[in-house]
Amino acid sequence: MTEADTDDVARAHQACFEGYFLTQLGPTFLRRYYAEFCRHASDYRVVARCRATQHLAAFVVGTSDAQTHFRSFYRRNMLVILPIVVLRFFTNRLVRGKFRQRMAHVKVALGALLPGTGRRGRVSPDNSDRGSHCPVRLLSIAVTPEFRGSGVAAAVGACFEDMLRRDGHKRVGLSVLPDNQRAISFYKKVGWEVTHRSPAGRWFEKDL
Repeated sequence: MTEADTDDVARAHQACFEGYFLTQLGPTFLRRYYAEFCRHASDYRVVARCRATQHLAAFVVGTSDAQTHFRSFYRRNMLVILPIVVLRFFTNRLVRGKFRQRMAHVKVALGALLPGTGRRGRVSPDNSDRGSHCPVRLLSIAVTPEFRGSGVAAAVGACFEDMLRRDGHKRVGLSVLPDNQRAISFYKKVGWEVTHRSPAGRWFEKDL
């Protein structure tokens, strides 16, 4: 994945994750969010496109250093994303309702802007420290509606895991909302193991 892909990735995110917190923040936020994965050696990203049409079929992103990734994201984009987040907080009930769960991100964002405070906040990419302590995380994987059932999810997932393996990583984790049964079934099918369950979600890990 390169920055040239991020418009399509943002649109795919909106199509695949309707009703999710990040989706409510809009396309500008999403484009910048995914562009950040193209800027760090500790981040991993894969896209798959249809050979015939070049339409985006699937993508996956993750990181082995969430702290560096999110501090850099907030520092680079704060002037653009802050007005977006404030507006959505006051106009979008879902964003307002989920905001407390994102307080770790708020602390990291503030720390990224204040000299000498960048490492005070710690952010869990899964919004919980209870689910997993595996530092390497798959943060988002999606298949656009017209390519579901094609096997492309397993293909981009395998490519993502190969990249991690080549860099010497031994284990990777992720989290899923509890009502996303399609994703839960997929992860179990391709070898992920549940490490934690709660009303907030399911946490998985996989040996590489």
